[in-house]
Amino acid sequence: MNPTLDEIMTSIRYLPWKTVGKQTGVPYLDLLTDLGVGVQEAAQVKEKLLLLERKGKITLVCMDPPNNSHIVAVRTRR
Repeated sequence: MNPTLDEIMTSIRYLPWKTVGKQTGVPYLDLLTDLGVGVQEAAQVKEKLLLLERKGKITLVCMDPPNNSHIVAVRTRR
């Protein structure tokens, strides 16, 4: 399954926020599970999340350096 941008945004809005490290947001793995995404589609979802961030709709919370390319949580912008 390859979720649409609308499906991703809906999941982000309705999943509960949790503390992930020092940040809060929808945990990335919870989002993938809710979308029913497997390992193969995870890269496509990550690209769509990056697109939504560039459009200013969400904020991605990443790990501290040197692993700052790993997304740990997602937040909607208010």
